[in-house]
Amino acid sequence: MARGIQWSNINQAAKPNDSFTFLYCIIMMFVDSIIYMLLTIYIENVFPGKKTIRHTNEFCFIIKYLGEYGIPQVWYYPFTKAYWFGFDAEKIRQRTEEIKYQTNQNQTG
Repeated sequence: MARGIQWSNINQAAKPNDSFTFLYCIIMMFVDSIIYMLLTIYIENVFPGKKTIRHTNEFCFIIKYLGEYGIPQVWYYPFTKAYWFGFDAEKIRQRTEEIKYQTNQNQTG
């Protein structure tokens, strides 16, 4: 008589010569959920806005992404140094001060 799945037999096959277990199903669902999560994060960062479709004629559509919900990233953003390590705030501050100084020099001189 069959017992069903219990914690004690989660890694046992249903048939004697079968190697597929319920634990494999759980692991595959976990891996799939991680893949779908990473894909969703990537797509949301590359296409953050609403999608509008304009009809130009009966066979051609123009799809335009409006950036109402954020600034779209470039498609290769996960491979950029700035994405993983951020921007150097000190360099940005120095450059901003240089621009202000140059602007003040141009206005007075």
